[in-house]
Amino acid sequence: MSNKLYDILKWIAIIVLPALSEFIEPVFDCWGIPYGPQISFTLGKLAVLLGACLCVSSIKYARDKINAKMEDQLEDGADKLAEVIEEESK
Repeated sequence: MSNKLYDILKWIAIIVLPALSEFIEPVFDCWGIPYGPQISFTLGKLAVLLGACLCVSSIKYARDKINAKMEDQLEDGADKLAEVIEEESK
């Protein structure tokens, strides 16, 4: 997932869906439009679901970044150890 897509989805989950959820129920009630509470409830739960999915994505990204850094450090350490062993064998 690109950073731009992540930022857009995060904005939707944190700002748009909760605001829309709070807006719909009283407005629908005022105008006599049916299913306001159900739509509001559904949007609120959708915001929670999207937020949870984004959190998992963020954790996976951080974990992968840490693993890549550790692999680089291990490779550097192995190269240095090989150099030391080679120097000692001369």
